[in-house]
Amino acid sequence: MRSYGRGTAINTSDIDILVSLPSHLFDSYNNLSGNVQSRLLQAVRSAIKQSYPTSDIRADGQIVKINFCDGILFEILPAFQNIDGTYIYPDSNLGGNWLSTNPKAEQDEMRKKK
Repeated sequence: MRSYGRGTAINTSDIDILVSLPSHLFDSYNNLSGNVQSRLLQAVRSAIKQSYPTSDIRADGQIVKINFCDGILFEILPAFQNIDGTYIYPDSNLGGNWLSTNPKAEQDEMRKKK
């Protein structure tokens, strides 16, 4: 998302995609115990694997990586949108945590730098 959005993507670059998930899923996962962030990433991985069963798909930290046979790598960031337009997303590292991002603010800042 960032490199393509900025026009700086190169042949070896990946494509980053934020996928907004329904808020009820956050409540379902957040009410569980243990590393719920890892569980969420594995569920997203499994859902993607159903559509692309022969592709290399892995949950990794905060993202799900899809490496297609043509060499294009997608990094999917599953996230939940907050009322203020920010998003929270899973970080499965160190036992699990929720992190926050504000892609709209990042896009605005990139436009200002042009």
